[in-house]
Amino acid sequence: MKSNRRILFWALGLGLVSALLAWGILSSKDSVKTGESKSVPVVVATKNIPLRTAITADMVETKKIAASARHVDAVITTDSVVGKVTKQSITAGEQILTTKFFAQRAEEGLAFVVPAGLRAISISISETIGSGGLIVPGDHVDIIGLLRGSDQGAGQGRDKVKGVMVLQNVEVLAVGQEVTGSEAVISNSTTDGTGVKVSSSTGKPQTVPKAKSVTLSVTPDQARHLYLYEELGELRLALRSPNDAGIPQVPAEDLFWDVARSTP
Repeated sequence: MKSNRRILFWALGLGLVSALLAWGILSSKDSVKTGESKSVPVVVATKNIPLRTAITADMVETKKIAASARHVDAVITTDSVVGKVTKQSITAGEQILTTKFFAQRAEEGLAFVVPAGLRAISISISETIGSGGLIVPGDHVDIIGLLRGSDQGAGQGRDKVKGVMVLQNVEVLAVGQEVTGSEAVISNSTTDGTGVKVSSSTGKPQTVPKAKSVTLSVTPDQARHLYLYEELGELRLALRSPNDAGIPQVPAEDLFWDVARSTP
């Protein structure tokens, strides 16, 4: 009798263990199935996007896919990719990865910094010409031309210098090799959110006083005039306040050398 009870208890115990194991296996399968069916957003290409192409809104869309299928570097919102430039070609339907586009404007190259309809042209500068070397990418400047010539109206030639306001409120795209939107390359520098390099100690823009050129954003017609003035005379850059976008009328002024050298 005792032996039969012992066998019964063992049978009940084994049955209970088997039931618990079966429940655990089924719960595990349900958990895996639930995880696989969970949808997450991801940005994919709606068409083939070539290398070095600015991504527009019609090139991408947000799509829901299984969490297990999303790439770890995939972008999840279109706002974070529209306007960026591809560093690799992207195939239609492919997930947009952060490794496939340039993160900073300067990485894209100067061509993608130039506003539509304008041109980037460079002029040679010195510390004197470039407002003491204190101009940085993103600043706006006025360009003054100093033209040397002679006046024949009085019967005999007199040397003179003419000061001309060539262009006003022109954006500086680059100073030397530093382009608008570039990351800091000096160890004690950081960026202030605008892309202009700033010093971590002063919070002021990092200048490039030894730069040999300044690249400006101008219209095709302005580019023609600017190069003409540079060929005929000497240019100076006057730094503008960021709060001043006015275009005042400034007449040209002649200064005759013999008058300038005369004594009272």
